[in-house]
Amino acid sequence: MTSSLTISTLATLDPITRATASLGLVLDRTDVVTVTVDIHDDAVTHTLTASTGALSSTTTPLEHACLSCAIREVVLPELVALQEVETWKHAVIVLPPTSEPAPVVRLLDDNLGHQGLLPRAAYGTTIAAFDAETFAADATSDDWLEDRGWSLHEDDDRVVAEAVAPIVTSSDTIALVGDKPLDEHTLALADHLRGDGSRVVPCSLDDLPALALPATAGRTRDCLERANPFTPCRRTPVDRAGVWTVRLTSTHGFHPERLREHVAHLAGSATRVRGHFWVTSRPDSACVWDSAAGQVYVGEHGTWGPRTPRTELIVTGTSDCRDTIADAFSRSLARPGEEPSDDVLADWLGEIDA
Repeated sequence: MTSSLTISTLATLDPITRATASLGLVLDRTDVVTVTVDIHDDAVTHTLTASTGALSSTTTPLEHACLSCAIREVVLPELVALQEVETWKHAVIVLPPTSEPAPVVRLLDDNLGHQGLLPRAAYGTTIAAFDAETFAADATSDDWLEDRGWSLHEDDDRVVAEAVAPIVTSSDTIALVGDKPLDEHTLALADHLRGDGSRVVPCSLDDLPALALPATAGRTRDCLERANPFTPCRRTPVDRAGVWTVRLTSTHGFHPERLREHVAHLAGSATRVRGHFWVTSRPDSACVWDSAAGQVYVGEHGTWGPRTPRTELIVTGTSDCRDTIADAFSRSLARPGEEPSDDVLADWLGEIDA
């Protein structure tokens, strides 16, 4: 069956960039419709916009108004209807500012194709649009989203760098939007943070439609693989313009007490750390690590199953802390033949199942 509608996603950090970027996608295209998503405490608003202006705006009460629920309960039915309208060749889901695209792409992956709810649609691309002038500062910023007015919800306790990191990691194209030539540090930082198979494109607003409205179908799996902490980036970019990346790997797990002792040094203050690990006190647990600007998330992500447990962290930084982080990694590892200690990580990873 021939696809009649190509669906892409647009991720941004701030409301101004989102508004200008999404408007630019429809201005000169009569075959493009955007679906802009806004999340409230107990409801979701989605607005359809085309070259003629706003077509509709609907607010739907939701008991649990998270992004995944909003897409599944509100946006997906809208896309099902749009695929039947011959006018539209492209639909772009405009995500709330600071939202990462992977959950949306995962839902599209489940529903595209003849066995899903979107048999007449195809995946286009995932594009992230950032203000080029502020990208480098934002990507390492420990400002709270709440202080900038960018929180997704009232319990959103992320810092700005925590929002930037997963958007850059998973997107197909990272558009650095501005009218001035970009400095090498900004380009290098975006290149180090991006995932495999993606690209960094300095551009103007006028260039965005060509990037966000591809002529050929893309692959949802590319975004999803980049977002998966157990499929870390295969490339290690070379140092340039004050940006470095180091890959820390071991077949050994972390010693729980020493991991707790050295976590502050491992996280760093101006770094992005991402990957997976295991700890000797719970050898079956597959654990993930995700930190930015000193804010750390660690958690269990199922079991290793048939996979061999492995510890692998990819660290990107802009400050002089590479050796400190590498030393903390080494010191945190369990030594060969060392007996497991008490777990002491229940407040991070949850209680061990009996």
